Amino acid sequence: MRPGKFSWTSKMPITLYNNNLSLEITSFLDAKLPRLIASPTSAIEYSIPGAAIRTGTAYEPKYIWAINALLLPEESTILQAIYLDSELEKSNILISDTTQLLVERSPRTRAIVPGAAQPSNVGASSIIAYYANFNGCMIKPPELDERGIYIAASFTLQETTKVPA
Repeated sequence: MRPGKFSWTSKMPITLYNNNLSLEITSFLDAKLPRLIASPTSAIEYSIPGAAIRTGTAYEPKYIWAINALLLPEESTILQAIYLDSELEKSNILISDTTQLLVERSPRTRAIVPGAAQPSNVGASSIIAYYANFNGCMIKPPELDERGIYIAASFTLQETTKVPA
């Protein structure tokens, strides 16, 4: 485990892939899990008589990852190379997220992370949970800060397309 007053190490990492480069991230500086929904999916508005009307998008929202991680110097170089290669080639970064399960209605819409368990049903419903792969890009390039022998890296990824199931 890497030292740090506020860092935690996940047994299940986020791994980034781009062409022949890969980086496994296990030491996070935030206590929150990094994957969030990019924008709200619904809201409540009220009619003139006061009836609640639920509004929202008709499509599935995309995800973002706000990552603050503790890396070794060679890992920070790989992160910068993944960013640069993705930007120059306009290619997706494959994001294998095993920090938290993706929960959605069956059938699954994304590929399962290699080596992860098959989807499991949530109770007796048609809702399933599994570790998923995502395609994305860095919408905030890596910001690096030296922390002794480690590098604190802060960057943001956003989902672009689904990795087909």
